[in-house]
Amino acid sequence: MRVNKIAWSAAALAVAVGLTTPAAPAAAAPASTVKSDFNGDGYNDVAVGMPLYPGYAGTDNTGMIAILYGGPNGLSGAKQLIRPTPGCSGESAGVCRGWGKGLAAGDVDGDGRTDLVTAGYRERHTFSWTSAGVTRQGGSSSSYYQGLTVGNADSDPRTDVVGLFAPGYYSVFGGWYNGGAFEKTAFGTSTPPSGPMLQSTLLGTVNGDDIMEAIVLVAPSVGHSNGALWYIDSPRDPTHTPMLMGSTAACETPDATKPVCTKNDSQLGLGDVNGDGYRDVVMVTPSTGTVHVWYGSYYGAGMYQPGFTARNLSWLTTLGSTDITVTVGDVNGDGRGEIAVGLPKATIAGKAAAGAVALIPGTTSGPDVSAAQILTQDGIAPPGTAPSADPIAEESVTDDRMGEAVSIIDVTADGKGELIVGVPGKNGGRGMLAVLPGTATGVPSAAQSVHAIPTGVSAADARFGAVMLK
Repeated sequence: MRVNKIAWSAAALAVAVGLTTPAAPAAAAPASTVKSDFNGDGYNDVAVGMPLYPGYAGTDNTGMIAILYGGPNGLSGAKQLIRPTPGCSGESAGVCRGWGKGLAAGDVDGDGRTDLVTAGYRERHTFSWTSAGVTRQGGSSSSYYQGLTVGNADSDPRTDVVGLFAPGYYSVFGGWYNGGAFEKTAFGTSTPPSGPMLQSTLLGTVNGDDIMEAIVLVAPSVGHSNGALWYIDSPRDPTHTPMLMGSTAACETPDATKPVCTKNDSQLGLGDVNGDGYRDVVMVTPSTGTVHVWYGSYYGAGMYQPGFTARNLSWLTTLGSTDITVTVGDVNGDGRGEIAVGLPKATIAGKAAAGAVALIPGTTSGPDVSAAQILTQDGIAPPGTAPSADPIAEESVTDDRMGEAVSIIDVTADGKGELIVGVPGKNGGRGMLAVLPGTATGVPSAAQSVHAIPTGVSAADARFGAVMLK
């Protein structure tokens, strides 16, 4: 593999990622929202990926990444557009295709500032904002799948970049560890093509050691009759003491003392729901109307059984589908993360796949599902009631797919995360973002609508808002 460091100007990029139990130490400050201040101005920024964005004429390049800069009043209007240049070539045949398929943030180069890390179809880019402009560092990989994360995956303090990759009809963990070349490790002992496909993946810390774990939902595939939810304490060594958290087999004989029931529409989210300083694992399953939470802790979270379960949520079953997305972040600034569930296939006012987002408040005792709010382009209200407020100055339209991507990022630096919702089908597929400011009540008020064309995203099928940093 070749790794090239290419310095690009910001302007060029704009046109062109007896035993006694020891006492647990004090918990770290909750990581309730994304840290994504790329340009160093004190405000978090939003990155939007458009992996199918058409390349320049005469090329087979695809993809664009829009970085929208935060400010005291929301997204400031300043932006950075990054796409493959006409002469783009490099480490692999796919290096110029699918830019923005995966997005993550973290200090990769150790300079104390946040970098944007992105994954395309077969490579990774790291974009760094420096006094000399924006630089890019790239490297080859297998075909990127999901879960791109920046953090520490081993005892070496150097930053790692990890994700899930699909080199065939199976999935593997892959990453660039401690500045080294790309390496991959199969999950389990199966060999292709009978290895597991992963339908949802979390990479991050849920205990006190600051070294990332992995939580994976394995979908049924060739050679596997049941799906399963696994806790893995080392993505670099995934065969080391994995723990079963749930399975489709558990659906046959539900038992609160055993692993939970997982379905093909179950999806995962990660964040501090109860405000104790440790991230929690959230699983939402529309087909059973269920929300589970496994609480993180210094001692490794009791991953065997969830600490919270809500069942028979009829609104979730009615609005949900296999395409949901789950995000956790602090919208009201109380230190406890709200659960945002994107429901892009929801039928709203008779309009199929207009989409919606459900927002469930976090409390010290877990999610308060009784206080859930359903947000659409037509209004916001508790489930089953008529909206009394309409923060988004748009109307639901068939195939808008509101909620295909959802992020909670504090772009105003006021301690409350903005609820940022992708609406990639808006305007015939050009796309839109709805940015709802965080409020002390947790109920979003007037939204900022960010349309594709004013942002410089002109392609008719850009799908602006289908992929976002979260």
